[in-house]
Amino acid sequence: MNTNQVLVKDWHPAQVKAALEMAGTNLSQLARQHKYKHINEVLNRPWAAAELIVAKALHKKPEEIWPSRYERSRDRAKAMTRNPQVLRTNKAFGSAYAKG
Repeated sequence: MNTNQVLVKDWHPAQVKAALEMAGTNLSQLARQHKYKHINEVLNRPWAAAELIVAKALHKKPEEIWPSRYERSRDRAKAMTRNPQVLRTNKAFGSAYAKG
């Protein structure tokens, strides 16, 4: 085993939910606030807009919560986003999403 290798681990879905609860919100509330029916799938698969919504609610960057999703290009995730307006209006972290 290479001791120089840093293991990066995504937050467990239960950790994300607990952190949201501690912040006074949950996935259902965030979905409604951003005009989605639900955003629960963000816990199991990449979804650029929902990741940004959750991260903003936790005052984190999405790559801090799901580092494995940011090891490669996010172009596909951004292209699959059904509401690109979220990507354009959430410039809070100065990430690649801000460029739309």
